[in-house]
Amino acid sequence: MMSQLNPTLVTFMFYIVAMIGIGLYAYKATTNFDDYILGGRSLGSVVTALSAGASDMSGWLLMGLPGAIYLSGLSEAWIAIGLVIGAWHFLSFSQFYDGLNISLLHLVL
Repeated sequence: MMSQLNPTLVTFMFYIVAMIGIGLYAYKATTNFDDYILGGRSLGSVVTALSAGASDMSGWLLMGLPGAIYLSGLSEAWIAIGLVIGAWHFLSFSQFYDGLNISLLHLVL
């Protein structure tokens, strides 16, 4: 029998409650499909750049980088440094475009 609460169980339950709370808040905040998909077009270029960078880097870091390291050895770990530098430059350019009131999505599309 469990006389004490398991810390893992408490942490998991806190996580579940927090995720349900965030989900309910987001549900109340969205009014139509555009709000859901595009954030009501209220996201700035920094958030857009971070989202695009995270989407791009997730493919590399979850599939490409481990495959390259497995195939060619640890010398391919330099790819990660290039990805970080590229993400930093992308974020820097997004701040530049934010000052000009130009959306990066309009430049890319």
